Amino acid sequence: MSITLNNRRRDAGAAITNAVAAQDEAISAAFRENARQAASLFERGRHLLAQFRARRSVALELSQLNDRELADIGLTRADIPGVASDDFARRL
Repeated sequence: MSITLNNRRRDAGAAITNAVAAQDEAISAAFRENARQAASLFERGRHLLAQFRARRSVALELSQLNDRELADIGLTRADIPGVASDDFARRL
């Protein structure tokens, strides 16, 4: 009888150890996924900021041209915001 009780205790201990290990792995996996998502979000924000800066730079450079220079490249002052937008690149 004592052997059976010891076996049950050993089996219960092993089950608890396995359950804790599985829980630890699930927590680690969730942490890795959250870290990956945070890195992805940060990278997307960095990319959007770089695009914004590039568009702002284009608009600034074009706005420094006079009306004659803009006409030479087929633009008017009213075209500048559109040229600096994402839509303009898609239309080309």
